[in-house]
Amino acid sequence: MQMARLLRLARTGTRTGDDAVDENGNRFELKSTTKGDVGTGRDVGEVYFARMERRYLVCAMGTNTQFGFTIQRLWFLAPSALEPWIRSRRDGLRKDRELVNRLLAAAPGTLTGDEEKRLRYLVDRGSTLNNPKISRSYIERHGTLLSDADVATQLRQLVAAHPIPQPASVDEAGEPPASDTRK
Repeated sequence: MQMARLLRLARTGTRTGDDAVDENGNRFELKSTTKGDVGTGRDVGEVYFARMERRYLVCAMGTNTQFGFTIQRLWFLAPSALEPWIRSRRDGLRKDRELVNRLLAAAPGTLTGDEEKRLRYLVDRGSTLNNPKISRSYIERHGTLLSDADVATQLRQLVAAHPIPQPASVDEAGEPPASDTRK
């Protein structure tokens, strides 16, 4: 809430999906940390990575005080700045998929069709990748420190300098069609 106010962003009010949006509909993931590394989420997989490629990340580093969280530094990362981090995590998931494929090929007929679908879904969803951290050093190397007196204006300048290409088609929520619609 504090970050959204400071950056003049509207909170979405949902637990999943975007944390905030600006007046132009740009989407933001807002993260805060007192330890330096930033947690991402539970069961991070392809759907999460695809979302991160369509939103900006703002990380607040600070401390907890008797009055609540106090922001000491704010960092902005465009999707292009997150690309190396996403690629390395995707590589890990690719290895998990290859393992599943080898196991299924080595033991054909051991699983029912539904069991095989479930196994592939669990790996694709990212159940093998739980809350991977974005390190402080990665954020400091690839991000931009929001240091102007008016960080909200600086944020908008950075967003304008790093536009996110829009997909050809989107659903009612503004999301491109999911590559895997299994739930």
